[in-house]
Amino acid sequence: MNSPKECKNIDFEPVDGFKNAESIRQVLNSINWMEIEWSKCGNRSPEFNLSALPSRLVIGALLCEIYLKTLCKLTNKPVKDSHQILKLFQSLNGKDQNAITKKHGELQDILIERIKNSPVPNVFIKKTVHQTLKSHNNSFIHWRYTHEKKNKWEDIEGSLELVADAIRAQILSHKPDWSGLMLHDGWRTKLGNKEKPSFQQETDFLYFPTIFQNMKPSGI
Repeated sequence: MNSPKECKNIDFEPVDGFKNAESIRQVLNSINWMEIEWSKCGNRSPEFNLSALPSRLVIGALLCEIYLKTLCKLTNKPVKDSHQILKLFQSLNGKDQNAITKKHGELQDILIERIKNSPVPNVFIKKTVHQTLKSHNNSFIHWRYTHEKKNKWEDIEGSLELVADAIRAQILSHKPDWSGLMLHDGWRTKLGNKEKPSFQQETDFLYFPTIFQNMKPSGI
């Protein structure tokens, strides 16, 4: 698969990038949530999981891209008009890269602990930020065209959701006042009822670590 060609630098207000990413994050979480709730009803469907995968990967790659570009703008790094998320990550300064890597590891550990405490056997294999972004470097382009024979299904590694949330946390370390702009999925049933998950239901291990962090209604 050929890499997309990089273009000139782009310009935008970082706060607008963050707001856009938050709205995209809502959509991605909605897909994940639908899959979980579907499973809880006893309707776990391999067909649904397979059909939703390309959308998850495209949206996940786009989410990482916009968070990364926002962080580049915040730290006065040039922002390339590119969808290659590994290259965008590598354009960050070392301090931000290290902080994202550390946070990503913490989020993976939370998820692994939840899987251990779940009555349903499952496996989550830890991957580094670099491994995940490399695996998904061209996902935004590639996974939009799975209907084309020339674009074969490829092996993928790691969770874009976890990487995105690690980048998000680093953005907020630079701009803590932006926490008021975060969208928190308040329209969901448990959040709407101001409930936290018990993690006793058989599929609760599937919830990503940050879905229930900093809960507050978003007004959506």
